[in-house]
Amino acid sequence: MLTRLVPLSPRAARLWIALLASSAFALALSYAIETGSSSTDENVFTTPPSAAYLVERLPAQPGTAGHPDLAPTPVEAFVPGDIIVGIDGDAVKTVDDVRRRAAAAGPSAQLSVRARRTTAGAFVTGLVDARALASVGLRDVARGALVIDVTAGGASDRAGMLVGDVIVRIAGHEFKTIFEADARMRSGGAGRAYTYDVVRAGRDVSLHVTLARFGLQIAVLLALLTGLVLIAFGAWIGLMRPQFLGARWLAYGYIPMGFALAVFLGATNRPGAQSLAQTVRVFGLILGLLFGLAGLFWSKAHFPVA
Repeated sequence: MLTRLVPLSPRAARLWIALLASSAFALALSYAIETGSSSTDENVFTTPPSAAYLVERLPAQPGTAGHPDLAPTPVEAFVPGDIIVGIDGDAVKTVDDVRRRAAAAGPSAQLSVRARRTTAGAFVTGLVDARALASVGLRDVARGALVIDVTAGGASDRAGMLVGDVIVRIAGHEFKTIFEADARMRSGGAGRAYTYDVVRAGRDVSLHVTLARFGLQIAVLLALLTGLVLIAFGAWIGLMRPQFLGARWLAYGYIPMGFALAVFLGATNRPGAQSLAQTVRVFGLILGLLFGLAGLFWSKAHFPVA
């Protein structure tokens, strides 16, 4: 059955292999060029764990009596910039969730609150009066991007961005998800300056970030070069011995496997704008692995007889 998918004449096989190899080679190179020339703000951000962002200090007690859900890092106060993620062991996702839980508990009740301390990347806990929790200042950061890493000396670092900042606008535009935020950033070219509106410790701050060129990291470059070598090797085997079915199947194995390796690190890298080229790479990665393994496996059926 599978042999019917392979051109039977050596000439047709040579043309098919040449077309497959040149296409894989061109797509892999286009990936390298697009990745190397794309813009970056040289920080890493993620979706906030909750939308309930504190803009005021919230007194707390570090006790744990009657509240076994508390983490081993109790604090005496929650500070502006902390994001509330749980109350009495239940997850909260919105500002309304926090208000409802505080109102339902009654004014004299104490609640165990768990929060993400964004500046430290750790979770803290404490016992809070329900009345204080019901009235504390909270800001909705559902449409925000929490900065969890800033490259030292990079574009964001030079602009003054800090770990724990929540990006709410890029170049005056809001976004619904971190994917939209990344797409907005990448729409500008390297060297272009964007204004980033961030929330820092409950205050609004504007930063001017000059985008840098992404370039190719060593690991990505090595994967790309190795993949191109596999593509070339597979093409050489198939073009030199197209009369042998085993050689053809080796070519059909090495070429897609080489393409998958060449685009692997880029296709699985940080989320970004889902361009047509990016979509082709992701599907090419999956198909390359599947067809590459199938081709290499099927070639065994034709050696050494073929």
